[in-house]
Amino acid sequence: MPEAPEVQTVLSTLEAQIKDVSIEDVLIYYPKIIDNVEVETFKNQLIGQTFHSFNRLGKYLIFGLDDYDLVVHLRMEGKFYLYNMLCENKHIHIVFIINFISNFRLSA
Repeated sequence: MPEAPEVQTVLSTLEAQIKDVSIEDVLIYYPKIIDNVEVETFKNQLIGQTFHSFNRLGKYLIFGLDDYDLVVHLRMEGKFYLYNMLCENKHIHIVFIINFISNFRLSA
């Protein structure tokens, strides 16, 4: 499990890379990872939202979007990847297709 300094590094790196970037689509490969909301609702609420603020509470990442706060825990191996194309990997649970200059995909 990542320690707090590693979580902060992930957060700071993401802030530098995706601040003010919009979510175009959400692909959910592991629906059980979504909590407290139906998967389709989660997906539909995030499409069109833009990442504005980046905060951390303990080992939770808090992404401030236009209308929502997205709270993420990195779990045991928590990683985010920026890809310029979709790839298959059994460890990727969610893909955020983002409106990024280089057309990258954010995966968690």
